[in-house]
Amino acid sequence: MFDNLVESSSHKDDISRKGSFVVITALFYAVLGVAFFVAGVYWYDNHLGEMELELTTLVAPVPVPLAAKVEVKKDEVKPVKEPPNVNVRK
Repeated sequence: MFDNLVESSSHKDDISRKGSFVVITALFYAVLGVAFFVAGVYWYDNHLGEMELELTTLVAPVPVPLAAKVEVKKDEVKPVKEPPNVNVRK
């Protein structure tokens, strides 16, 4: 009954066997993930051929000519000096 409770043998073979399973499984999932990603890129239908590009959105707008500035010549009038509207103490 107590012969099977204590193990004194090395587990090196068992650990390396389990490690190889983990590595192989990780590689398998990595390859599947990359394959699904590439397939998704190729299967994506983006409808680029069906898009209508209107010509009005592609043509630059025509520049509007600016109106010539007309300088209005005012009669030069000297300002009349008015007394200030302030009470000044004399």
